[in-house]
Amino acid sequence: MIFLNNRVNLQPTIDWPDLVRQSLAGNREALDHLLVSLQPFIFNVAQKMLLNPDDAEDATQEVLLRVILYLQSYEPTKAKFTTWVYAIARNQLLKFRTGKIEALTGSFDQFSEEIYSVADEVIEARELQNPETQLLVKEANVGCMLGMLLCLSREQRLVFILGEILGLKSDAAGLICEISPENFRQQLSRARRDLYSFMQNKCGLVNKANPCRCHRKTMGFIKAGYVDPKNIRFASKHYENMRIFSEDQADSMCDLDIEYGQMFRNLPAYDAERSLLTVQSLLNSEDFRANFSL
Repeated sequence: MIFLNNRVNLQPTIDWPDLVRQSLAGNREALDHLLVSLQPFIFNVAQKMLLNPDDAEDATQEVLLRVILYLQSYEPTKAKFTTWVYAIARNQLLKFRTGKIEALTGSFDQFSEEIYSVADEVIEARELQNPETQLLVKEANVGCMLGMLLCLSREQRLVFILGEILGLKSDAAGLICEISPENFRQQLSRARRDLYSFMQNKCGLVNKANPCRCHRKTMGFIKAGYVDPKNIRFASKHYENMRIFSEDQADSMCDLDIEYGQMFRNLPAYDAERSLLTVQSLLNSEDFRANFSL
């Protein structure tokens, strides 16, 4: 896995087959390296699927545990290791419990009604220069975009994340989703259509004719409890706006989609050390190691 940040600095490519071999041979350092390398992209997929960071951490922990428990069953001749991991993540995320935020988010129409029920409030130009205010506006922006994703079904959401945000080609993504490449492309097209149609008709970021603006909704979101100045969840200044670069480049997209898709690809990437520490603590348990021959 490679990370791509705003400065377009790439880290060296990870030798997954070697890490897998060493891990299966009992090399604990290699296994830790494997988990540390997998954790960021698993968590970021989970975060975009579930929105709630706590749910995303729990889901990440479940995926990492299954990677450990089923590592011996991985067959390099059938799929790339990262594709195999994505498939495990898919299965876990699709059946993961429905969180409170997801349960409260319905259709695009309902989401639109919630947004428009929040009154616009003007933030003075001078105040908008305040870094703390900018962080709150960014929190409103990112939270709203992640909320849009929740309006898609889980299957649609996952297809969109794999194909649009992570940029997997349809052959690999279809393998992960257990459908044909053609079927994956069709599902991705429908997910894009539903999401981008909503944005075109409602979001001022992509259509200046729409009145909705993040900075005008921010104060209302704070009063409604959607944005908490004391608990920045989605746009923390400690998070580097970093994109996970997938195994393959994205399928070609039409010019209209590039503008919308880039907005989602530019969403912040997050870290979730708690889920990784929990898994590593479990690995240190003698009972766990004995039961699973680790």
